[in-house]
Amino acid sequence: MFAAIAFALAGVLLGSGQAFAQEPPPRFEPEFDQSTCPDNLGIPGDVTLTCGFVTVLENRATLSGNTIELYVVRIQGMSRVLNPDPVIYLAGGPGGSATRSAQHFIDKARFLYTERDFILFDQRGIGGSKPRLECSDYRHGAAELRHLDPSPEERIQWQVEALMDCRKTLSTEQGIDLDTYNSASTAADVVDIASAMGYDSFNLYGVSYGTVLALTVMRDFPDNIRSVVLDGVLPLQVNHYHSLFGNQAATLDELYRQCEVDPECSKRYPNLEESFWRAVDRYNDEPFKLSFYDRYADDTYEEEFNGDFVIGRVVSSMRSERWIPYVPFLINELANGDVAVVDGWARPVYWPRLDPIDNSAASVAMSCYSFGPTLDHEILASDREAHRKFYSPKYPLLLPALCESWQRMPVDPIEDEPVVSDIPTLLLSGQFDPATPPRWADIASETLSNSYSFVLPMTGHGVGIDTQCGQTLMTKFLKSPTTNPVSPCTVASETSFSDMYLNRGPRAMDTWHFDAVNPPIPEGLESWLNRVHLYVTYSVFTIWPLLFLFRILRGGPGSVISQPWLARLLAAVALFATWGFTRWVLDNGDLTDDLVRNFGYFSSVRPWFIVPYLVWAATALVVYLTFRAWWKRWWSVLGRIHYTLALIALAWWLERLVRWDFIGL
Repeated sequence: MFAAIAFALAGVLLGSGQAFAQEPPPRFEPEFDQSTCPDNLGIPGDVTLTCGFVTVLENRATLSGNTIELYVVRIQGMSRVLNPDPVIYLAGGPGGSATRSAQHFIDKARFLYTERDFILFDQRGIGGSKPRLECSDYRHGAAELRHLDPSPEERIQWQVEALMDCRKTLSTEQGIDLDTYNSASTAADVVDIASAMGYDSFNLYGVSYGTVLALTVMRDFPDNIRSVVLDGVLPLQVNHYHSLFGNQAATLDELYRQCEVDPECSKRYPNLEESFWRAVDRYNDEPFKLSFYDRYADDTYEEEFNGDFVIGRVVSSMRSERWIPYVPFLINELANGDVAVVDGWARPVYWPRLDPIDNSAASVAMSCYSFGPTLDHEILASDREAHRKFYSPKYPLLLPALCESWQRMPVDPIEDEPVVSDIPTLLLSGQFDPATPPRWADIASETLSNSYSFVLPMTGHGVGIDTQCGQTLMTKFLKSPTTNPVSPCTVASETSFSDMYLNRGPRAMDTWHFDAVNPPIPEGLESWLNRVHLYVTYSVFTIWPLLFLFRILRGGPGSVISQPWLARLLAAVALFATWGFTRWVLDNGDLTDDLVRNFGYFSSVRPWFIVPYLVWAATALVVYLTFRAWWKRWWSVLGRIHYTLALIALAWWLERLVRWDFIGL
């Protein structure tokens, strides 16, 4: 009996020891390692950034696999008493780098980091995160392919083969598990980032494809979320490839309708739809070549401006509230064959402030995961057939041909099912958005029981940051997510098709390269002269006020009421007005947009353009006063020389205003 009991106890102890040995290891804990922030950001003195990498598992199905590093930029909240739940931004694309937009958020979205922290991060495989899923051979090969003029079939075949070669290289040579680069893994990354940075809960702000990610987080990790903003809504149950051309047609139908109800637009362009198709037919019959530059591949190439190009350019313009008020005018000018409009509209100037980044493989991986399993080629064909005018057989869609080969692992059907949630959610849509139309927000809201949906008038794709109405709604919602943030701006537009005035005539965008293209004098000499005249301008703002104060202290107020001092005052005011006006125009994002410079300024800023004309008149008077100063021997010789230099500086500013067409509008 004793032996039996001992044997039984030994068995129990042995079993418990075996069970203890089989317990799973501790959960992987993500870590945040701080690093240096980019030095190319213009950070105001009251803004604080924290940058670094959060280390997470590449494949969460195993705890012994590879880790990856997600690049994070935190804009610290400005209030002394901060709310503990940050706003985490989910970029669109897929393939967009959130951190490369940090400057835009710093400048334009203070409301997001006033009372709480604002978190930007590059999704796995993208931007500053490591590894980055690049396909540089594909980029450069595509550039070479453009010069060979392949058939549509040859183009698609090459693209599929090149991207599959890239996939093989990333998988076999770099050991990257491409099947984990998807919305489900990224949703888990969001929670890991919040945990690693010490947040128990957070708010989500997703734009375009970022709304897919936000909805996925809502489904998989609802306990951590305080509120959600979906900007340009793409529900999980919608495959956006199924209605690409139908969305384009619907956007233009809305444009025609809105123009008809706008008194000024309907008067100027009574047959806008007819003008649009007349423009398409015109350039199908009379195509011509335009030269373009591909920053990604460092390649200059030519592309045919034809009817398909007109359709694509008009539709893409409807994505931006900056372009929308101009579109009826531009359609009309295209229909009439205005080559200046063609050049200025088709080939806008892009200032390459950042080095190009290639996220090709990450974009494909996420797209094929989210849309590949439900792609129905019959629906695709039906959409093409119903909107044949919008579909060009010269440019077949890549992803429908690629995803069957790319997506190796089966996708859980839940990824294509509606997200059911009672988390407070704000849905924002643009009236003319051709990418994520307002009806998709209606579809998403059917299963979001605690949601508020708004369509912002006269706007396109992504309206939360770049429109005042969107900012107002988001501010009210983040403050109180359970209260309807309704605002008058959602029912009445402050901008119409007639709320701008046109310049003397549309100009090619090349004229807006300021001093860099076709300068009247050599660029090096002009750069030197620019510095000299700035020094003279600043000297006027410093030396003359000091002399003015010294004269008052020495002789009283009456000592400065004389012709010489009035001459100095006039020159100083003219210089200050010109310098201030120029800096205001150049530094104001609402005025330095390429299309605004080329086609016209909104009426709200028109009164300010009286300044260049006043400066013109003041300069003419300063010329007379300069001669009088030398004739009457005002001041010392040095003082007269300085006044003459001030005149030259004023004339130099005036020359730039004329060259930039600020005089003559």
